[in-house]
Amino acid sequence: MELEWLYDEKQMYLFLRKHCEERKFVNALRSLDHALMSHEGQRRKGNGVPYITHPMSVALFMILSGMDEDIALSVSLLHDVPEDCNTDLHDLNVLGEIKRSANILNWKYYKYRYSNRELAMRLYYEGISKDKWATIVKLGDRTHNLSTMSGAFTPLKMMDYIEETKTYYPSLIQLAYQNYPEANSTIQFLQQRIYGLIQAYEENDFADPNFNFDQKVIDIFNQKVYIPDKKIIVLPQTQETAKKRILNAQ
Repeated sequence: MELEWLYDEKQMYLFLRKHCEERKFVNALRSLDHALMSHEGQRRKGNGVPYITHPMSVALFMILSGMDEDIALSVSLLHDVPEDCNTDLHDLNVLGEIKRSANILNWKYYKYRYSNRELAMRLYYEGISKDKWATIVKLGDRTHNLSTMSGAFTPLKMMDYIEETKTYYPSLIQLAYQNYPEANSTIQFLQQRIYGLIQAYEENDFADPNFNFDQKVIDIFNQKVYIPDKKIIVLPQTQETAKKRILNAQ
């Protein structure tokens, strides 16, 4: 069994580039380089890691969940470019379907167009639900954000983020199952982790100064061994637990 240990953004990039080259994912290769250029110098709020690790992680979630397709990886890699880099991807040489789905995920378009945040949020998620790739990538995006917000968000912001997830995601997931049955296994993979993360957060005392969520995230993401094409992909936050499990199984 071949193992891929992805420790940092460079290794994530090299893995994705090789993966897309082997599968001749032309759009994803272009999207990967465009995302890298667009997010250059940007850092994740709170933990300060290079921002590009986020869209690359969402792309890896697509691979791990069985949605290993050119369009899925492309939208994953580009999903924050319109919102965070102020571009509509008009000049990028990828399929129009990819650009449309990525643009649908631009929350700022709704945020600044509607003064009522609740209305803006409702319309935002309604728009996402009507597009297959926007829906699936949004579920991957939320999965990664939930798994990394401990230590990056304040307790109040974490609780607000969980409340937003509980308000809008059950409907989004239900519509995803209904409208995109061919993606059910991917939707289920992401749903289980979203709900598992929410439950784990709610079982903890946010006021506890010793609050540490890392192990719970590892446990949730190691509910099963991921073997796409007989290759185990190990993301940074799951390395030690996965290594022990693999060694014990030998």
